[in-house]
Amino acid sequence: TIVTQGKPKLDKDTGMTSYTDESGNKRQINSSDVAQLVEDN
Repeated sequence: TIVTQGKPKLDKDTGMTSYTDESGNKRQINSSDVAQLVEDN
């Protein structure tokens, strides 16, 4: 499980999902490695 700040963004050109982690660091993960996105209100 990866907890993000805000909503992750999919870049269809690169196939990567970009997000900001809990510590405020910008990260990317291959979108094919993403199994599920869950929004916690």
